[in-house]
Amino acid sequence: KGQRLPIFVGVPRFNLDQLDRMRETCQKPGFRGFLRPTADNPLHVKLEANPNGFVRIWQPPKTHRTYVIGGDSAEGVEGGDYLSAHVLDRETEDITAAWHGHCEPETFADELAKLGYLYNRALIGVESYPSAHGLATLTKLRGLNYPRIFYSRSIEVRGRTQDRIGWRNTPRNKPLMIDGIGKHLERQLGEPDPVILDADLVGELQTYGVMENGSTEAQAGCYDDRVVSYGVALLMAKTAGLSRHFPSLNK
Repeated sequence: KGQRLPIFVGVPRFNLDQLDRMRETCQKPGFRGFLRPTADNPLHVKLEANPNGFVRIWQPPKTHRTYVIGGDSAEGVEGGDYLSAHVLDRETEDITAAWHGHCEPETFADELAKLGYLYNRALIGVESYPSAHGLATLTKLRGLNYPRIFYSRSIEVRGRTQDRIGWRNTPRNKPLMIDGIGKHLERQLGEPDPVILDADLVGELQTYGVMENGSTEAQAGCYDDRVVSYGVALLMAKTAGLSRHFPSLNK
């Protein structure tokens, strides 16, 4: 629930005191509801307000701004893991919108496409490994002919390279994503903390730890779907300096 645990298994991966301060700057979204298809506007998407909606918007899309969407898919059954997405302004790296709820992985692709079109055809990346649910989401998204899907390039045996759809959260890649969040939060003495408007994300960051075996994961009974979707989005927003690893970003 975003509250500190009396007993923390392992070591907190992120600075809990800093996250406590950051919670004070979180804001309620200006809109919460659903995205519905429509033929009444060029985006073919309309907003339907609902206090229980999966979509939360803090900043509406702006003309001539570029956005990225990071996603974490799941089986989608009630009581199981949530599906999550975060929309970031690629220049400022601010969270502008988020999606969180339960649905089928293929239905999640429809939701991501609507969110992507709303935010200027945002680049969409979804964790495609180790869970097969992300691959199902991406396969459907590609079948929808969505124009901008994130591909990562991996080095195979004998120096061969291969483009693979989505973000493969392998044991080698996962530290890159988690350390990217840590680097984003890192501040020198006297510098202000970064602003994360999503209080639920801050709560998940507070319950994310490093285990004795060196792995990073959520505490028992807690979730990390928002951590993953935010990490993927942040990684894509920062990939200008990593273009040699991800040459297919402009697909």
